[in-house]
Amino acid sequence: MPDTAALLHSPRLRRIGLVAGAVALVWTAGAGWLLPRWLKPQIETAATQALATPVRLEALSISPWTLTARLDGLRVGPAQAEFVKLKQAEVRVSLQSLWRLAPVVSRVTLVEPQLFIERTGEQRFNFSPVLDHLNAQPKQPDSKPAKFAVHNIRISGGRIRYLDHVIDPAHP
Repeated sequence: MPDTAALLHSPRLRRIGLVAGAVALVWTAGAGWLLPRWLKPQIETAATQALATPVRLEALSISPWTLTARLDGLRVGPAQAEFVKLKQAEVRVSLQSLWRLAPVVSRVTLVEPQLFIERTGEQRFNFSPVLDHLNAQPKQPDSKPAKFAVHNIRISGGRIRYLDHVIDPAHP
């Protein structure tokens, strides 16, 4: 049986330790520091184009060892008339995603979501341009449904504000 002290000081074990440490450092720096800085403007641009309205995100952080992403300060809509605000969202992805070959979200936490709905005309709301844009997109013929799973959704705080500019507010 080999001597434990000699085994711990072997050059092979040292190399394995250095490689494992380097991989951990690259994973932490890449997924935890570089990826959020690259993804944040990508998300804002893609969401703005998809919804045809400004989408802003104050901060994005990723915890690579817990597979958790956190969005801070999400705002949807023109700066003077935002219709969706979200103080914070945290999403934890499950390792099941690997063997299911589809996203599996084990937990979603939404902190202080706010919806501002204004009825501006008959069948028109402040978010109607977004719906018009989405409905104008060409439909994908015979496309298969997306495969994904989302579990444990928690909403903390929040509010919905509704203003109706069509019906007289004094009317019962």
